[in-house]
Amino acid sequence: MGNLPVGYRFKPTDGEIISFYLPLKLKGEIIPHDCFVNCDLYGDKEPWMIFDKNLKETFYAFTKLKKITTKNGSVIKRTAGIGNWDCQNIEIVENREGRSIGVKKSLVFQVEEGESEENGHWVIDEYSVHPEDEYVICRIRNKDMDEENLIKKRILAMEENDQQAPKRFRVSDLISLSDQEDVIQGEESSPADEETTDSDEYTDEGSADSSKD
Repeated sequence: MGNLPVGYRFKPTDGEIISFYLPLKLKGEIIPHDCFVNCDLYGDKEPWMIFDKNLKETFYAFTKLKKITTKNGSVIKRTAGIGNWDCQNIEIVENREGRSIGVKKSLVFQVEEGESEENGHWVIDEYSVHPEDEYVICRIRNKDMDEENLIKKRILAMEENDQQAPKRFRVSDLISLSDQEDVIQGEESSPADEETTDSDEYTDEGSADSSKD
């Protein structure tokens, strides 16, 4: 993202987003680099139509809030395509001195009933300085691409393949078969047979000695 040097990652804190980057946008000033995009997150497109759902990246965007008037007052419209951004949590962001500097809202994208969720599970952290601000900064990502979730998906895929594939011999199966063969061979050469053989040999030797006398 952006023109950062190799090995660098753009990962500002909540306080840095609210106290540094957001004021620049609200004042119409130039952002130092292009790690932010301008887009309408609460419009006609779903998040996977704006960002690549197969990337592990966290995206940062400036978006304009859409206020609508209802009989209960003014509210923010957060619909997007076939879904809606549902607010899960509201948190007051403080600076190092413990002073309130803004608000962070955590939202989850919920698709309409009957629609597929194969395009990922998207979450947003929405940052604002004042409730009446027209623009906000959003940190957005597809949770399906988190490393922990990717590992779970690989494990599930492997288990499904094992269930669907024809039965194959594993190393443990071969070892088990080898042990069974050893048992069978041991049963075939029983102690009774060995005693009979020894007795026959003794008799032959005794007969040979008698003939010499």
